[in-house]
Amino acid sequence: MSATSTLPSDRPRPVAAASWLLYLLAALPTLSALLQLVFRADPKATGGDAFILVPGAVVIGVLVAALGRLCAMGRNVARVVVWLMTAGAVLNIVAVTVTVLQPGSFASRPDWYPPFLVTVAAVQLIVLVAASILLALPTARPFFRRRMPQPPSVAAAGG
Repeated sequence: MSATSTLPSDRPRPVAAASWLLYLLAALPTLSALLQLVFRADPKATGGDAFILVPGAVVIGVLVAALGRLCAMGRNVARVVVWLMTAGAVLNIVAVTVTVLQPGSFASRPDWYPPFLVTVAAVQLIVLVAASILLALPTARPFFRRRMPQPPSVAAAGG
């Protein structure tokens, strides 16, 4: 069995690329949480709930990876969820940027933290916008349409 035989032959390249972008996006929350834990200036500044970041990020990563898999399988609901996540990412980067611009909002955090938040939000937005565009391309649309089972033909029945 070849490596290409495990993939549906009718999966368009934009759908495959969007799925891979979602897999990449799945790794970002965990990486972000780990960096925040490792490089924080004062471990007591964030309180005891700092270790909730990593398990929460792993759960989010698994859900996003599952979304990528559902897109690769041609589930239309996954495509719609990606579009909704993109709208949420736009709101997220606006909220993060407004928060970062407020003086003193990150007084107990290291200097690198506010630009780090904006960078992570921007990367997430770019990846989601790219995946959304790929999933909306005309070559991807037919892959997400509901496929009706074909009735058996009369010739195949031997009659």
